[in-house]
Amino acid sequence: MEELISVIIPVYNVEPYLDRCMKSILNQTYKNLEIILVDDKSIDRSNEMCLEYKIDPRVIVVHGQNAGLSGARNSGLDIARGKYVVFIDSDDYVEISMIENLYNCMKKTSADTVIGGFKRAIGNHVEVRKNRFAGKVYDNSDDIKNLVLKKMLASNGVDHIEMSVWKILFSMDIIQDNHLRFPDKKYLCEDIIFDFDYYPLAKKVAMSDDTGYCYCLNGESLSQMYQKDKFDRITFQVSEMRTLAKEIGFDEEAFLRIENFYIGNLIHHMKTMVACINKVGKAECKVEIKNICSSDDVRHSNWKGLDKCFNGRDKIPFELMRDNKVCLLYLYLRLLTIVRDVVRK
Repeated sequence: MEELISVIIPVYNVEPYLDRCMKSILNQTYKNLEIILVDDKSIDRSNEMCLEYKIDPRVIVVHGQNAGLSGARNSGLDIARGKYVVFIDSDDYVEISMIENLYNCMKKTSADTVIGGFKRAIGNHVEVRKNRFAGKVYDNSDDIKNLVLKKMLASNGVDHIEMSVWKILFSMDIIQDNHLRFPDKKYLCEDIIFDFDYYPLAKKVAMSDDTGYCYCLNGESLSQMYQKDKFDRITFQVSEMRTLAKEIGFDEEAFLRIENFYIGNLIHHMKTMVACINKVGKAECKVEIKNICSSDDVRHSNWKGLDKCFNGRDKIPFELMRDNKVCLLYLYLRLLTIVRDVVRK
């Protein structure tokens, strides 16, 4: 008899994508699933669609309280009955053998947690992100801490494990016995905070070569992606990550990875903001960039150590941040936006 696996899917205004996601789950080759849809007070047809999927007896619909991604996942965990659990975002989809592949890896290795790779889809372009550590099994607390969790913080210029909770088969015993839940929505990245709680409790983590999770960038407008308070949220997130890293007893490399997370997210924030200049305003963009570059945390970053972590498209903004060249950084980001718009036309 196959063991029950819970699939938790937060749903919020995903009418164009929900059917694609659900078909990929309902048709999984692993059949003993408990599929929990948590509708977080959608204002489109998502809630109605969720109810229609109840024609399959494996589907359970929960009505959330507009508590965000973390709150929706927690609502699912509160009622989940599976031996294991996988989290899937409703605007993504999975290949039909993904859950079976992760489960078979778990049984073969006697692991309590299995981490796969994934695919990154932008329109018709699909990029495969293999788990470069596929085939490895970590079965002591130090290895799980230093060779798994630490690598999830960000790259050190050499290696990195994607920290997102999708593409992973988790032990429900670890989650429920230790009352683990996702943090509230004040965090920029709830997943890594959950990871800090979960992995120190794991006994055996296996790396799978499966790449069946399809993470989709669905053309959300940059104006929707821009968040006025994102600088503060990034700073808060990094402060919490540093505190948790100290509690775990991480080494200096872990803190370098956290600094990479910090600077990398700030660069992304500034790119998004400048791309939305018609909404944000030229003056506000310049003020925000100045505030970021002159902040104490940024100025005291380990720039020498971080140099090996940045290359390609982020190398120039990294160097301009490092040198506190606010005007040049703004002009460079404006140029990137103009070139991107021309190419898209």
